[in-house]
Amino acid sequence: MKAAGYVRVSTSGQTGDAKLSLQVQRESIQQYCADNNLQLLPIYDEGAQSGADLDRPELQRLLADAPERKFQSVVVADLSRFGRDNIDALVNIRELKRLGIEFISIKEQFMPGPVGDMLRSIISGVNELERATIKLRTHGARNRLWKAKRRWIGLLPFGYTFDEKTEKVVQIKEEADVMRRIVTEYLDLNLSFNDICIRLNKDHVTTRRGRKWNTANLSAYLRQTIYYGYAITNRYIMNAKGEVAGEKPEDEWIIWDCDDIDAILTKARWDKVQAKAATGLSRSGRPSKFADTFLLHGLLKCGVCGATMVPYRADEKSHGGKRYYQCRWHKSGVKEREIAGRERCHLPTIPAEMLEDWIWDQLMVKFGREREKHFAPLLEDTRFDEQIAAQEAKIVSITKSAAQAERAARKLFLAFTTPDPETPEEDDPDDARMFKIEHRKLTQEAKHLRQELKSAQKYLVELTGMKADQQKFAELVGNEALLSSIWLKMDELPLRGKQQLLKGLLDGAVEVYPPTWLSVEEIKKMNARNHKGPLVDAVKSKPKFRFNEAILQKVLGVNKHLEKC
Repeated sequence: MKAAGYVRVSTSGQTGDAKLSLQVQRESIQQYCADNNLQLLPIYDEGAQSGADLDRPELQRLLADAPERKFQSVVVADLSRFGRDNIDALVNIRELKRLGIEFISIKEQFMPGPVGDMLRSIISGVNELERATIKLRTHGARNRLWKAKRRWIGLLPFGYTFDEKTEKVVQIKEEADVMRRIVTEYLDLNLSFNDICIRLNKDHVTTRRGRKWNTANLSAYLRQTIYYGYAITNRYIMNAKGEVAGEKPEDEWIIWDCDDIDAILTKARWDKVQAKAATGLSRSGRPSKFADTFLLHGLLKCGVCGATMVPYRADEKSHGGKRYYQCRWHKSGVKEREIAGRERCHLPTIPAEMLEDWIWDQLMVKFGREREKHFAPLLEDTRFDEQIAAQEAKIVSITKSAAQAERAARKLFLAFTTPDPETPEEDDPDDARMFKIEHRKLTQEAKHLRQELKSAQKYLVELTGMKADQQKFAELVGNEALLSSIWLKMDELPLRGKQQLLKGLLDGAVEVYPPTWLSVEEIKKMNARNHKGPLVDAVKSKPKFRFNEAILQKVLGVNKHLEKC
């Protein structure tokens, strides 16, 4: 009888381990086949592969050869070598059994029949638990090495790698040379970030991920202290999305200094880079103080290309220092567009005063101007009750469907893994591959339904909040004296207060579109003539507002006005 052997280790480091090595497994299989008169075919050698990995190439080749009856038995030294994932190991063993192929584990020596199947299921579950335990233990050991500064967890920035032999952060020569070149061109040749990026890209010098250089990644690298031999790790608490959720106590920080890091720059050199970058001259040529003079700073978006709109102040002597808003890709220079691979946007330059007055007027309308025309439709709207009822019904339906999918997955697994002593093995109609596909399908369906349920519950909370806001809005609109006080307060607000109010009440950035009656060619001609007219589509560019009680209390003190009224 022909037999196929299968050998595997979890990591490359185990290939030399006396107990787990591939050679020891081969010798064990060869000896077993010789003792039991089995003709051993070439062994399927997986090498270093995780037992939880479902796409092991040699295992897939073995399973593909099984239906062709190239062998009548599969021999492994240990059940854990066949796989540490309980379900998939049992599914693959059952598939071999369905094809009439005997599965032999030398270490466990399972007896045939239901008892052997039960023991195999138990041991497979133990192997899966062991995998989880090893993972937890490895994670703890890795953290201990990290805190002892014997390992670096995470990605090191461009120019560095961690040498496990010396236990130091060392330079990658080619990348370190690029960083020194960048600093030389920035400080000594007085090149801008744009010029440096253009040079690097023309020389086909890429970032570590093979991307082109731009001013964003260039400035991000130059700000990192690791380049002069100082870094802090284990400082922040991260959430599941990889975002910073807080800061750990200072005594838990891991501080790396010049004894641990091979510095690319001197501290004095790095300080010069920071001092020059802090002047704001590296990109635009002037410091950015627009937030103090532009009401809509950071609140506008180009409707043509989707880029951020930026403030711009004309020259004081020749143009009287007039203020404008421009699309970033309309204002940016040739070098910056070349780096980004963008064309010049045709949205025209828009006078700041015109745009600011128009958007502020739209907000005033929300607070009572054209009262009957604006408020009546809002106050009569009962869509929130209908939407809340529909959402509640949807949540009930999703909950029921998710529970059904989970029950079906459990029943299918139990039906497949629990042997039936009354049903002869040769009459077993179960198809292992179909079970595997169907079980995963049900599991994924249940998972997606649970995610959909969370989204539906979150939206229900939002709808309930919207309904509460509408009720508060109705109370606000019905109070004539309060509205009058709010109008007066809004007129008296300083620029910073108006900015706070707009940021809190705008439902997203305002998308600015040019008039639809103007063609692109006509807009370009108007720009060429330096035409500065009201080139905004009043319908498509109309801002959207939302009720925000917190910002009204903070900026306008609505409660105080309400008490007076």
